[in-house]
Amino acid sequence: MILRGLVDINISPDLDPSTIFINECGGGPAASLFKILDGTMVILQRRDIKKRVRVVKGDASECGFHTAALNTNAARLFKVREEQRFLLVFNERTKVMKMFRAPVTRDTAQFVLDRNGLHDNTITLGGPFIDDLGGNNKQTCDWNASDIILVTGVYP
Repeated sequence: MILRGLVDINISPDLDPSTIFINECGGGPAASLFKILDGTMVILQRRDIKKRVRVVKGDASECGFHTAALNTNAARLFKVREEQRFLLVFNERTKVMKMFRAPVTRDTAQFVLDRNGLHDNTITLGGPFIDDLGGNNKQTCDWNASDIILVTGVYP
């Protein structure tokens, strides 16, 4: 079975260098990656770089996005920086967990709820905000509305 999930990378000098710490967060998108058993030994791979590591699972659930943490030396080996987003794909048969960079575009906008009641629980994005995210360019746009995650909101 193939398990996968998007994670934001954290780097910790205190983490064992032969460990990858993964944490499933309530605010993250659906992911089968977290079905991996705690303590499973895997071959972590990014491009042609490979390292045998133990998966350690966290128990925090009230964070905004799934995370994975690596020791400083392991992060340097895999050429990973703090807060980069990766797709982790784990093959249960081969025990190989591949890392694929998943670029993140961030932007800020003020959202105002529509008070007419016709659009309950709906946020409509348009104009310059969508342009900033590349949404109006069909040649370069590779996301859709389900890829947008509302991190925080202020309600009038």
